[in-house]
Amino acid sequence: MTLDPGDVVTTGTPPGVGMAMDPPVFLKPGDVMRLGVQGLGEQSQTVVGYRPDDGRASAYRTGFDIAR
Repeated sequence: MTLDPGDVVTTGTPPGVGMAMDPPVFLKPGDVMRLGVQGLGEQSQTVVGYRPDDGRASAYRTGFDIAR
């Protein structure tokens, strides 16, 4: 399959998601999620915890490495 500029790739919820497990399993601070495309690069997000001091959820840290 060839993707052209402007194409949008969407996915659904994969089987075995944490909420459906017994007991449920959820992401927690320090967990790292990575997504990579061969020849394109890798993106990662690190989960951080809720900060009640300012009443907002903390943003995640994003790193992006370009494949050479």
